[in-house]
Formats: sequence, C-alpha cells, structure tokens
Amino acid sequence: NTESDLANYIQLADKYTRPTRPALLITHGLSGSGKSWLTQALLEATGMIRLRSDVERKRLTGLAPLAPSDSAPGAGLYNAEFTQRTFTRLEDLARQVLRAGYVVVVDATFTKRSERKRFRQLAHSLAIPFRIIHCETDIEILYQRIRARQAEGRDASEAGLSVLELQLENQEPLDKNELNEAFIMDTTDSVDLSPIKLWLKNPNSPDAAS
Repeated sequence: NTESDLANYIQLADKYTRPTRPALLITHGLSGSGKSWLTQALLEATGMIRLRSDVERKRLTGLAPLAPSDSAPGAGLYNAEFTQRTFTRLEDLARQVLRAGYVVVVDATFTKRSERKRFRQLAHSLAIPFRIIHCETDIEILYQRIRARQAEGRDASEAGLSVLELQLENQEPLDKNELNEAFIMDTTDSVDLSPIKLWLKNPNSPDAAS
C-alpha cells in the first residue's frame, strides 16, 4: 500500500545524507533519453528520493517492477484512465515525501503539459522549489537504447519503438516558461550533474539551470 511504499522510500533515503530542505524535480524526455539513468546517478550522489512512473504503474496492479504487463501501447496499464491513476499515485507519494523533508524527483516522460503543471502546482502548494530535468539526445540513439533495453530485459520500462513513435507524434514540448525552470541535459555521452547538485544546495535561488 501507499504507506508501506512511502516508508520504504524514506528508509532508502536515510542511507544517504538527508538534504537540508525539500524540493521537487520532474524529468522530461522521450523514452530512451536517459531519464532513469540520470536520476539514478542523482539519487546516489545526493540522497534524493526517486519515484518512477514505470514502477508505480505496475505496483498499482501488484506487478513486480520487472514483470511484463503484456499491455499494448495506449492500452491496458497504459490507457488514459490508468495513466491518470498512476500520476495520482505519484502525486500522493511525492506530497508525503516532500512533507517529510526530502528532495523528490519524479521520473516519467511528462510529455503532456498538463502533467507537468500538476506537479508544479504541487510544489507551489507546499511552497517548495520546483525544477524540470529535460533529457535529450539524437533520435538514432533513442532507438538504439530502446532496442538494447528490450533485449536485456532488466528495466521496469516497457516502452518499445511503437511507444516512442507515439510520443514523437503527440509530445507537447516545454514552453518558454518551462524552459526557464529547466535543466537541459544532453545525455548522448557523460552528463555533468553539477548544475543540479549546485542548485540543490540553494534551491530557492532564482537561477534555474543551464
């Protein structure tokens, strides 16, 4: 249930150095853009708590993170109704963890502006800083990474090439205001996390990212 999951997240975070103040970050990027890899590096470096949509979506049905749901793109666990349930769960978990005083990063594609607005409003309602981590790379690399991920079968994401095609057709890019609060991260090769780590030391700074 949500309470036990929350306790597990906080227990994990306590293994690291507890941040001095809460903040909320969300990722933005297509499947294969390096969101989960980048946020994994961040949580190991900073002790923030990560909430993954791929994991929480499956937990709603009792599936283990690596278990296949056998859902077609846009159907089953990925239809509009279940996606809304997933984001409601992510929002509820994020709210509780933030109130406990931790930094939270929500790892999802966030291709819809309404989804991003929902979490920005959550941060504002709690009077805490908010930022977007935008991950990008060349389209060819997206395809390569997705093929490799599917072949390995060791990740909670079930997004295949057909899902990527849908995202490319339907994504809502960051607008001007969102870009002003975004860290733009090129994940083609190694990624410099220092801008995010520096911001976390003073998240109330008006400067966003670079």
